[in-house]
Amino acid sequence: MIRRFLDRWRHDLRVKVATFDATDPVGADGARPRPPPDHIRRVNSAEKAVPSVFLHSGATDLLAIVAALADAVESRSEGEALPFPARPTVMELGCGVGRLLRHAPTPALARVVATDVNVESLEWCRTNLPGVEYHHHSRLPPIASLPAMSINIIYAHSVFTHIPLEHQLAWLREMERVLRPGGWLAVTFLGREQQEALLDAEQRASLSVDGAIQIHPEWAPGSSEGPVAYGAVCQTIAHQETTVATVFALGVRRVRHGRQDVLVVRRR
Repeated sequence: MIRRFLDRWRHDLRVKVATFDATDPVGADGARPRPPPDHIRRVNSAEKAVPSVFLHSGATDLLAIVAALADAVESRSEGEALPFPARPTVMELGCGVGRLLRHAPTPALARVVATDVNVESLEWCRTNLPGVEYHHHSRLPPIASLPAMSINIIYAHSVFTHIPLEHQLAWLREMERVLRPGGWLAVTFLGREQQEALLDAEQRASLSVDGAIQIHPEWAPGSSEGPVAYGAVCQTIAHQETTVATVFALGVRRVRHGRQDVLVVRRR
């Protein structure tokens, strides 16, 4: 059942990306609302404020995640034997202004849940991207409005690239809490090329020795929850997988040149 679901979602995304490749993504997306450029720049890199880039990158980034999920499920011979509903629950952690979320499965295919720390972004999505169940959370877990073992698949694009290192394990355990047994989590991390471009020589040396480094966080005076702007978190593959394997069973990794790598793991 999960294979059929992922195959359908992957097919739909491939068709959309092919359409975006062949024509203007803005025209192909029709009259669906897009967030204002200044709002996009608050939660995404500046080039994604260009409408065609916003649409195309969201579809291609989500396709990479879904393709990696499909690969991970395919690699496990017992995957089909585990219970999986005909209409699963799929969650995006850190939906921002819906760059990926607008390409989520249709309500007929899945129940879609989205969460974010930014109230303004969440409200924009709630108003303009219907058919999704929205939940707000603070900078530290839990997502109090989400019950335990309620989600089948979670994806988090460019989320653990910003969560402070000291809070990453707590968020991984929160993902474990809300996932059903045997559920899947796909997270992205900065790829090697991206880290090389971000870090100077001293920082690259520190990353090599320590396995992880966080750059450019912004702290609010007296904050007890962490930085108000997380900056960028760089981790070696070994560091990523050691941390994630503390909570989850490792699945597959998809390396994307110039883009974020995708790591798929499974709730034990």
